[in-house]
Amino acid sequence: MGIESGVVARLNAVAAVTSLVSNRIYANTLPDGTEHPAIVYQLISDVPFDSILGSDPGKSTARLQFTLIGDSTAVRIQLSEAIKTALQRFQGVSDDVTILDSRIDNILDQAYDLETNQVARIADFLFYYE
Repeated sequence: MGIESGVVARLNAVAAVTSLVSNRIYANTLPDGTEHPAIVYQLISDVPFDSILGSDPGKSTARLQFTLIGDSTAVRIQLSEAIKTALQRFQGVSDDVTILDSRIDNILDQAYDLETNQVARIADFLFYYE
């Protein structure tokens, strides 16, 4: 499968996340009519790790971006803390991926959207995996 399935499996295994979003974790777009709060994730990059010796170590570094959608600032903060609990420095096997390490790269609030009347929090994480 890939890093995305491993990360989603990890999020679904952490009560701090599922108590807020249940199973509302989606790739790339939020389906119309989805209840909030919810999480949308997107693979930003997935780069194989090159060995200086020329061999393929089978490891990669991926950046995933999570859009944390909630109807209030308090819920977005709760989601942000929950995703940190689930992913910050996580190491282990999740689905078919071994995550060797992960860390937050950036968290910021998205600009207010006049069309949807929403604000979301964006969280970028880096994953080192095989």
